[in-house]
Amino acid sequence: MDFNINGRKVRVYTSLEAAEYANVSEGTIGRWRREGYLLGQSFGRGFLYNLESIQSAMRLKGYSTQELEGGITNDSGR
Repeated sequence: MDFNINGRKVRVYTSLEAAEYANVSEGTIGRWRREGYLLGQSFGRGFLYNLESIQSAMRLKGYSTQELEGGITNDSGR
C-alpha cells in the first residue's frame, strides 16, 4: 500500500505483506511487534509497517544480508 506523505510516496506493508517479505507467519510479525522488535502503526483493525522497520526487525532476529533483500527462503525455523 502506498501513501503520499508531505509530497513523498511512502510504501507501507500490511501484516500479511510483512510476513511474506520476511518469509515468516503473520503470527511471528505480531509477536515481533509485541516484543518491540518491529515498529508498526495501528490502522483500523490491523497494523502497517515500513520496509526499514521490517528489515531492522529481521537484523535484530539474526537474518543474513541476503535474507534482508526479500525473496530468500528461510528454512532456519525463525
